[in-house]
Amino acid sequence: MVQLLKPHTKKWFGAVARSNVWQAAVTLEIIQWARNKRVCSLCGKKPARDYRLTKYCFGHHLPATMRLCRECFATYCCIQGEEPLPMPA
Repeated sequence: MVQLLKPHTKKWFGAVARSNVWQAAVTLEIIQWARNKRVCSLCGKKPARDYRLTKYCFGHHLPATMRLCRECFATYCCIQGEEPLPMPA
């Protein structure tokens, strides 16, 4: 079974920072502004759900994950041309 990192955890931020330091910094700023880790990784809205990104990896055999609200999920699908898969609860 493939390991999935839960978004907004210490391990997740480490993996994101190794592959995209800008995204890690922006998401950390969003979480600090919202004062809540359960917000969207891109905009800070709630509710947000955890997804596995099928086109991207944090590293070798480590699929990328992200927490997205409904609006950012729809935008991501249009821009990236992929539909992220919901992560198991």
